[in-house]
Amino acid sequence: MGPRYSIISKIVKKNKYKKFTVVFNFGGSGNLIYVYKIIKHFEDYFKFFINFKIIVGPFSKNKGLLCRFANKKKNISLIENNYNLAKIYSKSHLFVGAVGTALYEVTAQKLPAIFFQISKNQETSLESLEKMGQRFYFESKYLLDKNLKKISQLIFLIKKNYFTILAYIENSKLKIDDKGAERIIYEILGNKKKIKNNLLKKKKNFLLSDKYRIIKCGFEDINYYLDSRNRVENINQSFKKRAIDKLDHYLWWFKNNTYSFKLIKNKAILIYLYHRKITINNKFFLLSGWFTASNKCSIHDLMYALNWQRKMNLEKKIDGWISFVKKNNRLAQQYSKRLGWKEVNNSDFLAKQIYKKLKIPKCIIYIRS
Repeated sequence: MGPRYSIISKIVKKNKYKKFTVVFNFGGSGNLIYVYKIIKHFEDYFKFFINFKIIVGPFSKNKGLLCRFANKKKNISLIENNYNLAKIYSKSHLFVGAVGTALYEVTAQKLPAIFFQISKNQETSLESLEKMGQRFYFESKYLLDKNLKKISQLIFLIKKNYFTILAYIENSKLKIDDKGAERIIYEILGNKKKIKNNLLKKKKNFLLSDKYRIIKCGFEDINYYLDSRNRVENINQSFKKRAIDKLDHYLWWFKNNTYSFKLIKNKAILIYLYHRKITINNKFFLLSGWFTASNKCSIHDLMYALNWQRKMNLEKKIDGWISFVKKNNRLAQQYSKRLGWKEVNNSDFLAKQIYKKLKIPKCIIYIRS
């Protein structure tokens, strides 16, 4: 019946520790080997900056291994036989674990999370998570050894960008509260007393119908940006022939120096535009590009977006803009010339330096001042 009827503990007033605290909970029978390996990657370079609290269930696997490891570390504590998890969550900054009932408990406490689906009945809609302000959700394959170091890197990056991420939970569209049990009683018994519902928060419509709007991308775009980039038509026009991995994308999002924007029309995102600064032979250039986010994107929409980008003047000290087009993309070649881009001969010194620095296959390179 939805999150309005979720039965969770009473929300506890926030009382977070000053030191960044990560709480792990993989359920009553979860495998603690994942926790051990994730924390192990912090051992040499980050052990003094994070507290780790691990909830140990009655049937948790590899408990002994984690206990021996935790006994040697002052910043790791194990929590057993504790049924007031809301109090633990209220003193933490980040949740890492299974996406079961913890989804509602940690969200009610306004706690950012990295969720994992560890069983079939935990399959969750990312769209629903985003309405609650949560953005990080992984299938069980991401708990394989090859990904656990990257998960530790993601935790580190979430810490660095914590208040930005927290704001999206605090201002989420769908609010989770602790009134679920009362609502169930009301539905069964038909009580006259109505339970106050603050779950839905209406947002002001800042878009004008039938008008374009181009705005800078924010954290709310992290997943839709990836979905759009991985559209078949965008992969076909890209130098990379494979879809971008979700975890790799998250790490890139927090570490890259790319400026990204989105073209919105009638409340729908049609195009993502981007540019980043690169240096070639002590000269500064802006490397730009775009990709579609909707089947409704027309040539007119694209021309509007590229014209907008062409007129940008964000960087004063640059020697030009650079763009790439695949040799078989005739349409892109046509509008590139119409927008004032000039083709660079592949035998030119600049072209050779671009290929060397960016390690891209042979293509058509365009430049404009």
